[in-house]
Amino acid sequence: MTDQQLKQAQELKRTIAQLESELEKFSSSHPQGINVFLPNVGTLIEDVRKVFLAHRDMFNEKFRKL
Repeated sequence: MTDQQLKQAQELKRTIAQLESELEKFSSSHPQGINVFLPNVGTLIEDVRKVFLAHRDMFNEKFRKL
């Protein structure tokens, strides 16, 4: 393994550990919600943003129907 590959592997391990740490927050019940750090990896932030927008739109539609 070259030095560059070793550096990349270490960075990937740190990212994986960070993601696993945040995923642990989902394993227990939190009636008020949870705070999760979203590292800027791949499309994670944009994917979460899209889910939030979909939920917001769903609640806006429910509100309009009332």
